[in-house]
Amino acid sequence: MIDLATGRETDAFRGHDGCVLALDLSADGRVLVSGGADRSARVWDTATGRVTAVYRGHAGGVDHIRLARSGRWAVSAEDDGPPAHLWDVSNGNWFANTAQHAGGVSALDVDPVAGLVLTVSDKDQSVRVWDGPGGRLGQGFDGHPAAADAKGAGQHHYDARVLAGGRVLATAGADATLRCWRLATGQEVGQVRLTGRVVLLAAARDAPVVAAVASEGKTVRLSLVRLSAN
Repeated sequence: MIDLATGRETDAFRGHDGCVLALDLSADGRVLVSGGADRSARVWDTATGRVTAVYRGHAGGVDHIRLARSGRWAVSAEDDGPPAHLWDVSNGNWFANTAQHAGGVSALDVDPVAGLVLTVSDKDQSVRVWDGPGGRLGQGFDGHPAAADAKGAGQHHYDARVLAGGRVLATAGADATLRCWRLATGQEVGQVRLTGRVVLLAAARDAPVVAAVASEGKTVRLSLVRLSAN
């Protein structure tokens, strides 16, 4: 940990055997979850720097991890494995897997309002929305075709965020579009064309606004888009 006022390191969390690949922090800053190349996900007490639970259900390195807003469960995934794993933060016990992707999970998120889990796969060019800790599939979204790069190779990168209290899904991909979907029906309700392939999305907590980062050559552009919640 680093003190932002002084720039000095105040504490170091040690426990993973190898690189740390993913992190997420609880809203109150008291709990940290981490994913490592050692195939483990760990829960840390930020006040003491101690590990309070370890999840060891992954077959490979844990590349993605998110903590539910309640702080009671987390979801983690690896690039080379199709299911995301849901597990209890208090004891590291597994309780559900997601499935349905043809390839590995390239990104995931937990909606802070509705408790929905999003999994994104570059391999099958899809976004899946799951019913929180139950691991039940709600909707699937396959609206982004692959875009070819200058050498003719297919580029697959997708990201997604839920907003507007769990009513609206925003997705973006290598086809340089940001799409808006109604979660309850899976209907596409809007589309915005951006310059360059979209590589990252971030959503505002209290407003239907999405920030999209798009890359074209040596130029990176940040766009703020207000989506309809109707």
